[in-house]
Amino acid sequence: MIFNTTKRIIFLAAVLLISKNVSAQTFFNNARADYDSYYENKFGFEVNANISNTTNALNFTTSNQVSFSTGLVFSLPYKYPVTIVPMVLYSQKGFVGNTPYGRFTQRSDFIDIPLLAKITITGPLVVYVGPQASLLITTANTYDEGFAPESQVYYEYTGSKITYQGVAGIGFNLDNTVNIHARYAIDIAKKYGNANQYYVPGYRRTVIQFGVGFNL
Repeated sequence: MIFNTTKRIIFLAAVLLISKNVSAQTFFNNARADYDSYYENKFGFEVNANISNTTNALNFTTSNQVSFSTGLVFSLPYKYPVTIVPMVLYSQKGFVGNTPYGRFTQRSDFIDIPLLAKITITGPLVVYVGPQASLLITTANTYDEGFAPESQVYYEYTGSKITYQGVAGIGFNLDNTVNIHARYAIDIAKKYGNANQYYVPGYRRTVIQFGVGFNL
């Protein structure tokens, strides 16, 4: 399944790159008095700091984990002021959990695929909003000393490998090449970390991202 998803991502990236190349050739080969650079497709990458956590859940409290995400960004202008922005990001997320049995840290690796609308508010100021799909690649818990092994099994993640989030954010274009942004993502549905909901009842993952993007 992961292999098939990767092939789809590569195919999407190839299609978007071809689209960008065709658009650029059209611009440079035709003198268009009505040309507006806003409508040129763009391709680039971004790097983000992730501050991840979960919403509140019974029987344990959580605190933030700081990690990162990075990946490809495509900007496909639709109609001013709206641009469609698909992304393919490698993203690390997690949280620190405090339970009646001790403390543990959960670290997870995801492939995030946001599909966002970027709306120009005024000048360089933009907002982002849209859905995101996340494919879980790996996840693991690290338990502090004294956390009984027979209790650890209750906190291992056994939920869905594919989850969906809502994303909203704000950005600022420093110039045509560089932008800075901040986004917030939260799971649309509650997830369960274990079949026994007494230990890990429903919670939602949350991520705050602060990053910088570059157009190539």
